[in-house]
Amino acid sequence: MYGVRYNDLMSPMVKALQELNAKNEAQQKLIEQMQIEIEELKTKK
Repeated sequence: MYGVRYNDLMSPMVKALQELNAKNEAQQKLIEQMQIEIEELKTKK
């Protein structure tokens, strides 16, 4: 019979969530920058 110690899983899960959050924030900044560039290109016409 196998068992799982959930306390051993908490640290890797927290680390993974932190990494995903950082990646999400970086992507959001990129999207915002691209939106600004698109608006600038629209106004140049």
